[in-house]
Amino acid sequence: MTGRTISFGMAAALLLVGCTSGSTDAAAPTTATTIRPAATESTSVSTAAAVPEPSSTAAVITPDSSAPLAPLPDGPCSFSGAIGAGSVTFTVGARLFEFDPASGSISCLSDAGAATGPMRWSPDGTRVLIDPTTVVDAGGDRPSGYFAENQQVTWSAPSGKALIAPAVKDGHLIWRDSHDAAKRLDISFLDTTNVAAYHPAGRAIVAAGTAEDGVAGVYLASNRGQDRRPIATLTDVGSTIKGVGFSMSGDQIIFLHQHADQLHHIHAVHLPDLQLTTIDEIDGDGSQLTISTVEENVVAWQATRTNTTVEIRAAIGASINPGDVVTTVATAPAGDRLQPVGWLSEHRLVYLHQPGGDANVPATLHLWTNSGGTPTDTVIAADVLRSAVRVAHGPFNELPTDIAEQAPG
Repeated sequence: MTGRTISFGMAAALLLVGCTSGSTDAAAPTTATTIRPAATESTSVSTAAAVPEPSSTAAVITPDSSAPLAPLPDGPCSFSGAIGAGSVTFTVGARLFEFDPASGSISCLSDAGAATGPMRWSPDGTRVLIDPTTVVDAGGDRPSGYFAENQQVTWSAPSGKALIAPAVKDGHLIWRDSHDAAKRLDISFLDTTNVAAYHPAGRAIVAAGTAEDGVAGVYLASNRGQDRRPIATLTDVGSTIKGVGFSMSGDQIIFLHQHADQLHHIHAVHLPDLQLTTIDEIDGDGSQLTISTVEENVVAWQATRTNTTVEIRAAIGASINPGDVVTTVATAPAGDRLQPVGWLSEHRLVYLHQPGGDANVPATLHLWTNSGGTPTDTVIAADVLRSAVRVAHGPFNELPTDIAEQAPG
């Protein structure tokens, strides 16, 4: 494994207290699913510790993409309340459907689903960003205020009163009221922001990008962009952070780091001591970081092996560290697209398979379950354009105020 170094900022403590709260609102080895094409500044921490290879067994699950779980209803749509244990939502044509894993039933939530781009539910499951431009809830649909090409729009926490995203034009971090897109604030705490996410308690934001001094890395600030402090700065010229977020509890920051030589790492930084662990190393492309909001230390991502295969890999364990099992969930031919969508409870991962790799080509929607014994893979629906899990966020902690004091010296 090739060693890489990330520097941890050890500047004076910038405690996240008194900030504005306006928007506060080791598993056993598992079986991989093989998909076949359809017939028709501080302390330097080395990350060179051994990372486990993905587990595998002789058995191979081959989902039948021509046999979805149940027919789609053709009756009227009704935006019902969230399903308690979580559900899977997806668009087919211009309709937004919801699948209940407990009953196996599928219902139609809305006919406002014809747009394109990422779909994301608010942390409480009451409203959905049907794509970057439109919010849908029981009251109907309304503009989000963001452009369609903005792929990084995410919800505030803990209830989703607001949305944030880096502006397409200049990378400023923009906050908007999710009920009134005209209410807009520039809460930038970096010169250029690539990706950002709320801490689940809502009083802080983590962002990856570049500061005014040209230093790139992962930074933490209040939910109004105040009291910025570095969490990890990048020493490799040309490297970047492609995804960042918090574990369910808010006790870890997890991020996807692309090095200048295209090597990718999935890292976790524990709070408040800022200890860094490497979850996985990808000798190829990494993308689609997907962190569970209902179970602690459960993560998935897409890994592409140059000119060979594309995979979904996952780490499932009591704690994220190099000793945890990293398993391959599904594999497909190079050029296809495997997109981890989101996690339900009991180690259930929803994912999409799109032959040819075009995000606008209809896909098959899968539910992979690894809750004990042999994993299973079920096709929920075919001809799906986009999908998202609808599940209430699990228990979380407040961000500690003593991060700097307890960081390693």
